[in-house]
Amino acid sequence: HGSSIMKIPRLKILSLSDNDLSGLIPGEALGSLPSLHYLYLDSNHFVGPLPSQLAQVGRASILELWVQDNALSGTVPASYARFDQLHDFFIDTNKLTGALPPDICGPQINADFFTNVPPETKRNYCDSIACPAGSVALEGMYPCEKCAGGEAARLTNRYLGQNGRCSDYTQREILELFYRATTKGGRWKGTSDWDDTNKPVCQMTGITCDAQDHVVEISLKNRNLQGHIPDQIGLLSFLETLDVSDNALMGYVPSDLQWTSITQLDISGNKNRGRIPPLLCKMEELNGNGKGNAFHCDRIACPAGTFNAVGFHSGVDGEECQPCYDDSPYIAQKVCVRQQLPKLDWKETVQIVAKQTSEHMGVSATVLGASVIAIVIASVIAILMCWFVRHVRAIPQKKYGRGNSNEHDVLSHSYKKNDESEEHSFRDDDHGQFRYRDNPRKKDERGNMFQPNDKFYGYNQEDDGHSRYRTTAYRDFIDSDDNMHAHNDHLEDTSVDSDEDNTATSWAHRSATDFIKDHQGIALNKREKLKRAVSERMPGDLNRRARETASNINIGARRKLHSHYRKSQSDAA
Repeated sequence: HGSSIMKIPRLKILSLSDNDLSGLIPGEALGSLPSLHYLYLDSNHFVGPLPSQLAQVGRASILELWVQDNALSGTVPASYARFDQLHDFFIDTNKLTGALPPDICGPQINADFFTNVPPETKRNYCDSIACPAGSVALEGMYPCEKCAGGEAARLTNRYLGQNGRCSDYTQREILELFYRATTKGGRWKGTSDWDDTNKPVCQMTGITCDAQDHVVEISLKNRNLQGHIPDQIGLLSFLETLDVSDNALMGYVPSDLQWTSITQLDISGNKNRGRIPPLLCKMEELNGNGKGNAFHCDRIACPAGTFNAVGFHSGVDGEECQPCYDDSPYIAQKVCVRQQLPKLDWKETVQIVAKQTSEHMGVSATVLGASVIAIVIASVIAILMCWFVRHVRAIPQKKYGRGNSNEHDVLSHSYKKNDESEEHSFRDDDHGQFRYRDNPRKKDERGNMFQPNDKFYGYNQEDDGHSRYRTTAYRDFIDSDDNMHAHNDHLEDTSVDSDEDNTATSWAHRSATDFIKDHQGIALNKREKLKRAVSERMPGDLNRRARETASNINIGARRKLHSHYRKSQSDAA
């Protein structure tokens, strides 16, 4: 597709050789690629002319162009002389006519064909591209051999770069070639005498001749013809009518019919593919073409994806070709299995995909289809579960009152320092949580619960010079106004100074302090609440500072608890 190719502006090499491609060469799209140097389109079924747009001004950068073995027609564009660096150019075995533009020919073009030629030998550099009309060669290019017969030979050997033998077939030989090409599946249905060499041509079944014994009509409708229409049919220069409808012919419609006198062509109801050659579409009077100076290819055959009752648009008031959605690749179709766009059915889609995949993988389509459905259902369930868990975790937990300290278990937390930001992490996966439920506890003189064998660790100076706070057991010790005042004093001592925004920092401290006050009676390990509250209230830099402040609050709480414990131990002693 030309539009897709234009999206690759840096494309340098495009090799599509021997891919059974058909249609027209997208010259404008290919010619718009400034970096395209190597283009290989040989051994396909392209029809129509060599596009002149391929050599656009300022963008003619192709070095090698291979288009041999196609069905291209018309002449070689003079614009190809813009390919000033072109050194490989192969166009043989097409339906090209006329003469090569002399500016294209030169010693640098296809120079390999002159490798063993003595330098003093007179050369025609155009022969290294393609032999002229009226001559043939083993490979369609130098050295060329002229066909016997002079000007008459040029009329039967019209194409450039013709290989093989010179065409000098008689009518009988052409019809024998036609018979052999259309009996690939066996003899025709009904009377078949085309292989009878003793039968006069004009007496063969389905043949009509004029007064001079020229074949003017071939009518072989519904005769079970299987094969293809041979190119040599174009050598019947007096042929006016060809009806091969309702058979099983395949392949492509030959552009050689342009050399006949044909006015009626019916190929409907077969399995022909591709596009009608443009030169056939421009033939005046062919199936009514040319009336009102209008020429349409659908007058010869409805294109692929369309149909009507006769397989082509017949006449000015005839039925036009209608869309068909049965994905048939054939042209000139008379029937259509699906005339409406199919409704989207997810079950059918899954079954089709499963069938295609099972054929590729070699497994049962039923098993594969069931597996696909099971995977889809499991994915939906997983998504719903993730949504449910996320929203349940987002619901605020029950807010406990201050109460007595023995109503709550003391939690043990392990704080791990963030290696990148030097801040204490508030992530759940960074903290171990252990309940002291299974260990004996006792109360101090203030009624606080302590583990007799608890070990408290303060700031530990490590080798890197940084402080880490290791596994520490603590609880909410703020259960008196005195402790609250001491706690607030600690906040003032541990606040983060900022020359840029002291006011904002103070507000961050107050916000964090108010948050702690609102959560008295809850162990300070409820990090997720603190994290959520800080994130919702303060964006950007204030969020970071508040997190630092919250870490300092926890550290201060541990210090107070540690000091309180030491004092109680000292008083007891």
